[in-house]
Amino acid sequence: MNSPIIISCRWSTSIQLSTYSQGSSIYAEIDRVHFWG
Repeated sequence: MNSPIIISCRWSTSIQLSTYSQGSSIYAEIDRVHFWG
């Protein structure tokens, strides 16, 4: 249960950073994180 928690924390940060960079990038990053999770 530690793996999903850590990924979730990093996922949130990545989304905010990507949002400022590119809205489309967010979807790509989320898909990748979700797949890994």
